[in-house]
Amino acid sequence: MELAQQICEYSSELSGARAPHDVQRVALNLTRAAHNDTTVLRHASALFRSRLVHDPADQAAEDGLGLLTRVLSLLN
Repeated sequence: MELAQQICEYSSELSGARAPHDVQRVALNLTRAAHNDTTVLRHASALFRSRLVHDPADQAAEDGLGLLTRVLSLLN
């Protein structure tokens, strides 16, 4: 499994993070998991969007993408 796919799984698992301090913690964890490469995080975001095109009802992808989008916003 490629790293971006692992990030997708991890992001879906952590998607319950809503409070700002939780998102900061998740951002740190996801960045570490991506070996400090935000390109991997952006690739995972693209994978989520692709999953949602194929299955708009994929709640795990929608939640994971929402969290990953907040994380990427925080990092930029």
